[in-house]
Amino acid sequence: MKTSEIHKPRATASQAGSADLTPKQAAFVTEYLIDRNATQAAIRAGYSSNTAESQGSRLLSKAKIKSELDRRGAKIAKNREITAELVLNGLLTEAERIGTNSSHGARVAAWRALGEYLALFKQRHEIETATKRDPQEIKAEVKAALAEIDEEESDAPTGD
Repeated sequence: MKTSEIHKPRATASQAGSADLTPKQAAFVTEYLIDRNATQAAIRAGYSSNTAESQGSRLLSKAKIKSELDRRGAKIAKNREITAELVLNGLLTEAERIGTNSSHGARVAAWRALGEYLALFKQRHEIETATKRDPQEIKAEVKAALAEIDEEESDAPTGD
């Protein structure tokens, strides 16, 4: 690849299928779908390498970019007949692979992806938000729940 081609956007707004996107944004969508690397996609789409990291993050936060990524991602999956079942089976195969063609890193990544898909892990921000609650509020909730249990127990008929 020639150096002059590195910063040349590969798509236009019409190629991306969305009139709401600028040509650079459309190019970013196309480039992002290649490797899911926002910084590199921004650079390849013609954004400055000095600001590519922040530009990539900013672009991914835009609703119209997200919508176009979803639309085109679904189209790619449909064209390649990629289903959730196929992906999950592939992840499980990789996670359980042992022997000469196995990779510890790939197994760990596959198990992590399966765990995330099954929502087995709380995201860090969810945990941090939960721990920032007022302790007095939590204490009051616990006391109220205990009182409700005590009340139910006292209202229950006795076996006498």
